[in-house]
Amino acid sequence: MRNVLTIGFYLLSLLTTSLDAHARSREEQAKLTELSFNFARLTRWPSQNMQQATTFNLCVLGNNGVQQSFARAKPQTLNHKVVQIFNLSYQQDLSTCHLVYISELEQAVLRSVVLKLKNKPILTIGEGVAFIQAGGMVGFESVHGKVQLNINLAILQQAKLVVSSRLLKLGKIFRYPYPQP
Repeated sequence: MRNVLTIGFYLLSLLTTSLDAHARSREEQAKLTELSFNFARLTRWPSQNMQQATTFNLCVLGNNGVQQSFARAKPQTLNHKVVQIFNLSYQQDLSTCHLVYISELEQAVLRSVVLKLKNKPILTIGEGVAFIQAGGMVGFESVHGKVQLNINLAILQQAKLVVSSRLLKLGKIFRYPYPQP
């Protein structure tokens, strides 16, 4: 319980950080990386997915700066599993990922990735409301100099992922459906 509160307060402090997708510093990207790890810590996957996995696979698509930030992150464990980070192309198989961080993909490409992951217990994190409107689950957005957490609860529920109620209180909740194929 105390650990969840500590993570919650740390998450809140990260949410007050400035975010500008076009002019993001290395330090700001590192905070988004840490925010992604913390969001994952406060998310529950279906037990069968975690029992079968030997590692927690975090996959990064898109922007090289984002990929480098995850590569620089100190070693992590999530759900009692060592985190392995993979820099992938949107054309590769994402089915072994537990979390996919998507950055700066064209809308058509983003839509195809989201549709590939439809209803699978794979947490998708990206940037902005447009990301969750396209079927993503969590989108970080700069609002008045702070990072706002946008959560697409409908998609999370369809994927059978459960997010901590404390985390839901910190975010803005949306219920966008998956895009049509």
